[in-house]
Amino acid sequence: MNATTIRTRIARWLIVLTALLAGCSGGGSDGASQSTGSSASLAFQMNAGGQLNAFYREGSVAAHLLMRSSTRPRLLVVFPAGNSGTGLWFDDTAQPVNWSLDTAIAPSVGHDVLGRTLYGITANVSVDTASLSIRQALLSSVRFMRDFNGDNSVPPEIVTPPFVQDNTIRWQRPRSDGAPGYALTVTVTGGTVSTNASGAVVLQAASGSAALHLQIQALTGETPLTPITHANLFSNAVNPDTQSQNVVEFLSYQDKLLAGSWQYDTYFGRDTLISVRMLMPVLQPSAIEAGLTSVLSRLSADGMVAHEEGIGEFAVIDNRKNGRSNDATPSYDYKMIDGDYMLAPIMAAWLIDDSRGAARAAA
Repeated sequence: MNATTIRTRIARWLIVLTALLAGCSGGGSDGASQSTGSSASLAFQMNAGGQLNAFYREGSVAAHLLMRSSTRPRLLVVFPAGNSGTGLWFDDTAQPVNWSLDTAIAPSVGHDVLGRTLYGITANVSVDTASLSIRQALLSSVRFMRDFNGDNSVPPEIVTPPFVQDNTIRWQRPRSDGAPGYALTVTVTGGTVSTNASGAVVLQAASGSAALHLQIQALTGETPLTPITHANLFSNAVNPDTQSQNVVEFLSYQDKLLAGSWQYDTYFGRDTLISVRMLMPVLQPSAIEAGLTSVLSRLSADGMVAHEEGIGEFAVIDNRKNGRSNDATPSYDYKMIDGDYMLAPIMAAWLIDDSRGAARAAA
């Protein structure tokens, strides 16, 4: 049986299975619509591999703050909204530096120069060095931040000059199509901000202090996702592992299930399917169907599963390369074939093999 025949058979399966999923009832306590009313706060921290990770999600705000402790320090805040983020990469240090989160992350709301609302976080952090010089600041799509982090080039239009006033440095820019964009503000508590001979911005600790204390505010104007809260995510069969549950919850939205933060803070088809299948016994129906629906809604015309989506500013710039200016329509690539062969069996596992899914399909 050749690949074309297999793909044709899968497409026929999808017609049937999509119709079954579309017919699942949204009523009752299992309905996906039930998760829209809750804005329960989620906040937790994970430290591993020299990386401090702090997560916060409540209402319109979802953010991941991460700080790398090494001789190559880095501070990023990334948002599931639009797969966007802000980041500071610092010049190498002679000795490894260590970051601390000094106060809990708090939600923050700001506005751009046109008065449009931006959502994000504030946090007070510190690092055990008297000074750091900034190599690069980026405010854009995580896709571009990921490229820069891998020593690849980024579009020049996303590079933003800083505005320095006293001990505060600020970057702010609209998205490339003029939509609400991104902002990052860093205040050196008790210290100074200056420029060295090479033109780099230097953050200097207070006189006599061996540690830099910084107040960070990071904001995005991308459209917030709708979270699936804990009460609507897991069944009673879930393992009582709070940290693992927190991670899955942070990555779970009615719009889609994210592949992982920070570098893959959006939809990936294969990852979604594997996660849904592995977690199916402990997920509530609405969460399972959120994942499966996100895959179905991104299928190509001939039934291929989208591997990765390009959204937010990445989509704007990618579409511009293809002659469509100021177009934020998501782009999808279909280069991975794994998902094509996984979708039908996983849909069948839910709608036929699982008694909960079968009952909802029959309703």
